[in-house]
Amino acid sequence: MRLSWIRGRTMGTGLALLLLATGTWWAANRTLSNDEAIELPEKVCNGRISAKSLAPLVPTKGQKFSESAFTFDEAQEHGYCLLEAGGESASITYTAAPSNNLPRKWIQKRGRPAALGDQYGYVSAAGEVFIYLQCTTKSPAVEERLKSGVVISVSASTVHDDDLEEPNVQLRALAAFVAEAARDLHGWYGCDGPTLADGPVTIDWSK
Repeated sequence: MRLSWIRGRTMGTGLALLLLATGTWWAANRTLSNDEAIELPEKVCNGRISAKSLAPLVPTKGQKFSESAFTFDEAQEHGYCLLEAGGESASITYTAAPSNNLPRKWIQKRGRPAALGDQYGYVSAAGEVFIYLQCTTKSPAVEERLKSGVVISVSASTVHDDDLEEPNVQLRALAAFVAEAARDLHGWYGCDGPTLADGPVTIDWSK
């Protein structure tokens, strides 16, 4: 009986030490992960979009960068890309628009007006930025698809619905990233024109 008790106590002590060691290893690795510098690739979403403007939307240290992309290998009617780093994320979607001649007022009444040069869109109540891109092309291969135009939508976890009353650092960062994504996807989608403006998406704060 005493031998069984000793064996049980020894096994219990060993298990406790194992759990303690595991917990110490997990805590140490978690700390190391949180202190690790995040490296971003030059391009994201299957290499379709420059990551230059993504950096201000994610931490400089923490969980390493990862992406999940759907139909970004070839332009389709719809595609989605999720980017994650340091516990924050950004998502990009492109969707074929129902028409290549959607009125500005009809689109911008859905939220706070936004624009990229002559191309227009809005910021939703949740902080997602939509930009409608009219497409022209000289390519017969994509002409039929481009009769509908394309809508780019981008959101970031660092932008919240309570950040939308006035300009701020995170919204400016998101506006720059949306513009970069729109310019890159506009060309990749097959649009020859119109030429998209340089600089970030502008948001009309008077509305």
